[in-house]
Amino acid sequence: MPEFLRTQLRDWDKDGNGSIDATEYLAYFQASVKWVADRVASGEIPINVPKGPPPAPTPPPAPDRKAAPPDRASPTVPASAAAAQPKVPDWFVKLDEDGDGQIGLYEWKKAGRPIAAFLEMDRNHDGFLQAKELLAYLAEHPNGPTTGDKSSDSENGGRKPKDRKWDRRNGDR
Repeated sequence: MPEFLRTQLRDWDKDGNGSIDATEYLAYFQASVKWVADRVASGEIPINVPKGPPPAPTPPPAPDRKAAPPDRASPTVPASAAAAQPKVPDWFVKLDEDGDGQIGLYEWKKAGRPIAAFLEMDRNHDGFLQAKELLAYLAEHPNGPTTGDKSSDSENGGRKPKDRKWDRRNGDR
């Protein structure tokens, strides 16, 4: 048996009988699910991954261990995911309040931006506007949103108002 499996058996075989019973497996399974859920929540594991070969499995942490050996240490994540993103307009960085390199619909709404514009740019409809989605949108719509202020995104969805004799918003006639 490979050393890795022997280590796992020692970690999860609570009664020391050399096999994993249903109760021990349940504890292992619950720890594994929690481990994955924590990494999805922190962004280490993306929810929308492209189809391809599965990543190499990483074992869940063993129970009651003081520290993982150096060869099993988790990789470090950059302090700001936005720093690793392609060049985006300044308003994108401004609206990305949590610095995760994407704008959530909640951040967009909090800034008072029109939801229709967000939905048009959110290509995969996951509720997050990623830099690559924005850049693809701007490449196809060069006159699209260019600033993060609300004035350029009025109720017209970012378009200039049509020429009218008067404008109800400012009372001009």
